[in-house]
Amino acid sequence: SYNAPAFAEKSVYDKSMESADAAYAAHRYEDALKDYEIALKELSATPESVKAARVMESIGQSMRYLKRDNEAEEMLKHALKIYEEKEGPNSKDCLYACLYLARLCMAQERYVEALPLYKRVVAIAETRTDLEADFVTHRIFGIASCLEGMGNFDEAETYFNKGVAMSEKLPKDDLTIADYQNYADYLDHRKKTKQAETIRARIKAIKEQMEKK
Repeated sequence: SYNAPAFAEKSVYDKSMESADAAYAAHRYEDALKDYEIALKELSATPESVKAARVMESIGQSMRYLKRDNEAEEMLKHALKIYEEKEGPNSKDCLYACLYLARLCMAQERYVEALPLYKRVVAIAETRTDLEADFVTHRIFGIASCLEGMGNFDEAETYFNKGVAMSEKLPKDDLTIADYQNYADYLDHRKKTKQAETIRARIKAIKEQMEKK
């Protein structure tokens, strides 16, 4: 019987993805982008496949870091469209594509567009059991920041408070500190000095707790 060689030659796609992922992890986004683009070309026979969409998403993320936001947005929107068609609107792929688009809109202060994306991310996340416990919590703070940017201060505060209530029940990390910091800045901006001081004291306590570990 025929025995296949133990080490089959890796395909161009596999090689490109491997080196692109390594470059991306090392923050070498130009190199990552080149290799992701080679990988996408290798999938030209199935351009609307989920596999191709995942490469598009990686291209979009690399472009974001290279400040090529318009192209990044096109790539991420195309990937999202494929995920929706192939996997339905509530897949984990849809969730992350929406999250990356929301962040891109936030960075450009396009709060009105970011808000429904963040809300969709939360809605999908709440139906899933394969995410980190604090995934939804961090996105609640994202919604609060969007509402703040839009000038909807009362609603923003409701979401900030909801985020804090959820965070307090979970383990804390650097993202928790960033979330609380955003809330403290918001409170300062709204001249709610006493509440801001309370949140800052909480940040200090969390940092001290984390240093003990």
